[in-house]
Amino acid sequence: MRLSASRLAFAAGLSLFAALSVGAAEEAEGSAKLPADAPAEYRTNYLVAAGSVSPDGKLAVIYPTLDYTDKHPAKDFVVALRPFRVLTEIKTRWPYFQNQSNGGISVEWVADGSAALVTLESKWGPGDIFLYEFRAGELTRSTELSAKMSALLRPDFQGAKAERYNENFDFVFEADDEGADGGTVAKFDQAGGVEVRCVGNTNPKGIPGLRAWKARLVGVWNIAQARFTQQKVTRISAGKSRGE
Repeated sequence: MRLSASRLAFAAGLSLFAALSVGAAEEAEGSAKLPADAPAEYRTNYLVAAGSVSPDGKLAVIYPTLDYTDKHPAKDFVVALRPFRVLTEIKTRWPYFQNQSNGGISVEWVADGSAALVTLESKWGPGDIFLYEFRAGELTRSTELSAKMSALLRPDFQGAKAERYNENFDFVFEADDEGADGGTVAKFDQAGGVEVRCVGNTNPKGIPGLRAWKARLVGVWNIAQARFTQQKVTRISAGKSRGE
C-alpha cells in the first residue's frame, strides 16, 4: 500500500522525534535531547521542547537546561534539525528554561509545517505568543502576536483608568471561559488564520479594593495579510474590585 506524501512526512516527523530520545531517558517535561550532529554547546545545554517538532521533522523549538541557566542568561530558539542550525532567537523578556516555576512552552504547527504558534506560558495563562512562518525550511516572518493582541485591548484598559497588573504588565491574558474549546487563547483555524479568544485582566487574584478591569478579545489574525481582519473587544467589568 502506498502512503500519501502527507502521511510519509508525518511518519518521518514521528521517527525523528523518537530518534532524538534514543539513548537517554526523556526529561520529566517530555522534552528530548538534541540530535547528535548539533554543536556541543547546544547539544549539552539545550533540550527539544515536547511537541515542538514540525510535521516533517525538520524544525523544532529548544530551551536551556537548568544547569546552563545557573550561569548564563536563558534564551529560547527556533532551530532546524537536519542539519542543525539556529533560525531565530525567540525575542522574549521571559524565556523558558528547564523546570521553570509557573512557566512552560508549547508549540502548535499547521499541517503543512508552514507556520507555528509558540506560546510561553505564565502563571495566569499565556505570556508571549509568537507566530513564525516558514518556506523551504527557512524562517520568512515572525510576529509577536501577543503584542498585537495587547494593542487591541489597551485602549479599553486605558479608558477604564484601572491599576496596572504590575510594573511589567498593564494586564495579563487569561483563557476565556466562554470559549468552546476549553480555553485555548490562540489557535490555527481552517481558513489560513489564527483564531484569538482571550480575556485581559488586571486583577486575576480578585484582590478587593483595586481599581480593576477585565475585557474580552475575539479576533482572527490573517497570516497572509499579517493583520487582524476580525476583532472585537467587549468590556466585562471595570471599577473597584469587591474580590472573589
